[in-house]
Amino acid sequence: EESLSYYEFSKVLISTNDFDMLLENILWLIHENLGVPYCSVLLAHDEEQMLYVKALWGYGQEHRKMKIPYDQGLTGWVVQNGEAALAKDVKNDPRYLEGFDWVTSELAVPLIADGKIIGVLDCESNETHQLDEADLRFLSMFADPSALAIKRALDYTEMSRQLVLDPVTKLYNRRYFDNLINRNGEELLLRHGKVSVAFISISNLGEINNIYGYIAGDIIVKQVAKMLASLFPEGIISRYGQSEFLVLLPGVGEEAMLRMVDELRALREEWMEEHPDAIPIAFSQGYATTNRYDELRSLVYRADSQAAHYRRQNNNQNNSEV
Repeated sequence: EESLSYYEFSKVLISTNDFDMLLENILWLIHENLGVPYCSVLLAHDEEQMLYVKALWGYGQEHRKMKIPYDQGLTGWVVQNGEAALAKDVKNDPRYLEGFDWVTSELAVPLIADGKIIGVLDCESNETHQLDEADLRFLSMFADPSALAIKRALDYTEMSRQLVLDPVTKLYNRRYFDNLINRNGEELLLRHGKVSVAFISISNLGEINNIYGYIAGDIIVKQVAKMLASLFPEGIISRYGQSEFLVLLPGVGEEAMLRMVDELRALREEWMEEHPDAIPIAFSQGYATTNRYDELRSLVYRADSQAAHYRRQNNNQNNSEV
C-alpha cells in the first residue's frame, strides 16, 4: 500500500511546475493519506533564521502570516537538527510552541533537497486523530520527493520571474504587462468593475544621463520605481520604456487616482529637498479609468505611443549633447 501511495504521490508531484498548485497538491495528498485535519508547508529563510508558512490545510487564513524562528517549536527543532520530530502529546513535549488550545499532537518532517533543508512538512491534530509512528513513516517517505519537487518549482518560478522583470528596477517589464492586458484584462474588469491606468515618465532622464552619466540615470530610475511601489502597493507596475512606467490599478476610480497623483508630486518635492544640488526630477504623468476592455487596450496603446515620444525626446537630448 505504501509503494502504491508513493507511486501515486510521485505522479502528482511531477504534474505541475506551478509553485502554489504544487503545495496545494502536497497538502491534499497528506490529508487524504493520513486523514490529519491540519497540515502546512513551511519554507526556510536562512538569512532571517525563520520558517515562513507557504501553504495551509484546515487552518484559518490568519495562520498564513505566521513565521517561526529556527530556535522555537517542533518545526524549528527539525530545521536545527535535520531530523523528523513527533510529539504524541504536545503538553508533555518541551519543544512544542504553543499556538492553538485544540492541538494534541504534532508531527514535523524536514524537506531536504541537494543536501540542504529548504523547509518543513508540519501536521497538527486534535483528539480525533492522534499522530503516531505510522504517520511518521508515511510522511517521511514523501518528504524527499516533495522537497525535490518544491525545489524544482522554486527554480522554475525564479527563472520565470527573471523573464518578466526589468533588470534595473525589478518591476515587471513591458512584455509581461502587455501579456497581462491581453490575457487577463477582461477578467480584471469583470471582477472589479473598473480599472485605472497611470502613466508616469521621467521626462528629463536624457538630461540627467548627459550630465551625470547612465549609472546615475539608473539610480534615478530605481528611486522612482521605489516611489511608485510605495505609492501603488496594490498596483501592477511596469517599467514600460527607458524612462516610462505604467501602473494598472484594478478597482481604483478617478478620485483615488487624483489623490495618488498629488502624493507623487509630494514625493518628488521630498526628493528635491533631500537632494538640493541635483537636477530636479521632472515627471510627466496622466491617468484614465475605464470599465470596457476595448478602452483598456486603447489606453495601453496610447501610453505606448506616449512612451515612444519620450524615448525620441530623450534620444534627441542625448544626441544634442554628443
